[in-house]
Amino acid sequence: MSSSRKTRRIRPESLILFLLLVLAAVIRLYHLDHYSFWIDEGATGWFASLSLDEMKTALSQETNPALFYLLAKVWLYGGQSDFWARLLPCLAGVLGVGLTYLLAAEVWQSRKAGLAAAALAALSPLLVMYSQEFRSYSVLYALSTACLWLLWRWSGRGGWLSLVALALIGAGGFYTHYLFSLYLTALALTGYILVWPDRRRILALTSALALLFLLSLPGIYAGFVQTKHMAGTWWLWKPSLEFIQLVTASLSFRSALLNSFFLGTAVQVFIAVSFLIRRDRNGLALMVFAYLPLLLMLIVSFAFEPVLLYRVVIPSVAPVLALAGGWIVIRGRGAGAKAAVRIVAAVMVLGAVTGLYEYFLAPQSRDLRKPDWRAVVARVEEGYRPGDAVVMCPPQADFAFSWYMKKDGRFLPRRGFPFDWAAGRPPYPIVPDDLEGKLAKFKKELGRPERIWMITLDNNPVLRKAFDKAFLSAHRTLEKMSTEHLTLRLLQPKG
Repeated sequence: MSSSRKTRRIRPESLILFLLLVLAAVIRLYHLDHYSFWIDEGATGWFASLSLDEMKTALSQETNPALFYLLAKVWLYGGQSDFWARLLPCLAGVLGVGLTYLLAAEVWQSRKAGLAAAALAALSPLLVMYSQEFRSYSVLYALSTACLWLLWRWSGRGGWLSLVALALIGAGGFYTHYLFSLYLTALALTGYILVWPDRRRILALTSALALLFLLSLPGIYAGFVQTKHMAGTWWLWKPSLEFIQLVTASLSFRSALLNSFFLGTAVQVFIAVSFLIRRDRNGLALMVFAYLPLLLMLIVSFAFEPVLLYRVVIPSVAPVLALAGGWIVIRGRGAGAKAAVRIVAAVMVLGAVTGLYEYFLAPQSRDLRKPDWRAVVARVEEGYRPGDAVVMCPPQADFAFSWYMKKDGRFLPRRGFPFDWAAGRPPYPIVPDDLEGKLAKFKKELGRPERIWMITLDNNPVLRKAFDKAFLSAHRTLEKMSTEHLTLRLLQPKG
């Protein structure tokens, strides 16, 4: 009796997807720890270092929810290096590329469309940037893309497990970033567009959304308490028309060399109009998820507090790339259409590649440079001697300072203005009502140290200008080190 073994042939699409994931991983691992942490990454490390009770207290004055900080806390048990810390968002970024493939392939029922979208995601400068930052944004991208994929999977195949998973992952997105609530609003509308007018499926989707809402209730209350205790987004301004267009353009690619300000927006408009003309339901649903949250952010920014930033719109990238992947593969039929597809695809790939060049090799061409906290901390530790004082303005500078100082097991006493950094109290700077009086009191409490290591950031110009004036007029500068957005001075009292 003979038996024959059937060998499985690897599909070309599967091999290409594997190669795209390898490419995504290589790009995101390149220079992963080249730059030192900036303030927000230091904040992640600081929150993750707190005990659960301290974190609970500290979060009452934080604008972000706890989920990513808890995940980071567990992750940092494996190591404390910059590379290890950033490996967490890096892995989430590679996962996001795979989920982008699943989303586009499910929406258009085409593996080729999925591969086109995954290729654009692997090269996306915006996705790469936040995959190399020890913050929650690449995790948020993966969660939001998973929500969209599950929604389309359920709308086409049914199954209550997809809806339950959608509710759980959607709640996870909300506990990762509160502004994801705007995307959940868009997710609900997207789902109703897909299943309308099927009453049974409308009822099933409504039940899943109700479960998601119930799961999010504790976070809604916590978010309200946190927002109430914050003095406002002091470091943001109401978005200008130019900034709005730059943020929108970055969803397709971000490149100064290729003028993404114009081309990035033009590509999205061209693809969107193409789907609208054909009255394509899938295209319309993807556009709702991509652009409705941006509109809601603009309303919030002008009516209440500014919230629009590159990083908070990162969930919009997946539907934009899924639209592009579907348009390139599905709509590219006919001689004229094929020519248009080649042009658009070439523009998007070239824009992504030039954007990556700027990010990795020519950051001076854009506002991509980060302060060198490693050098600043190393200089202070090397030159510090008894009788010196270390002062910071604003005090959240200590987020990054403490991340690098603790690696050597040393503790240098620091003072922050307008208040000190302390466990359980995140040092968010505000502008005191009586700024001159607070400065006079701060200098009096500081005493007369032999030398002062003064660290100032330029993200709060009102505080920095007053702080510099108060100290530089009475001290002479022995040393000065300047990096992006950060200045270190060694001062000595005059006389």
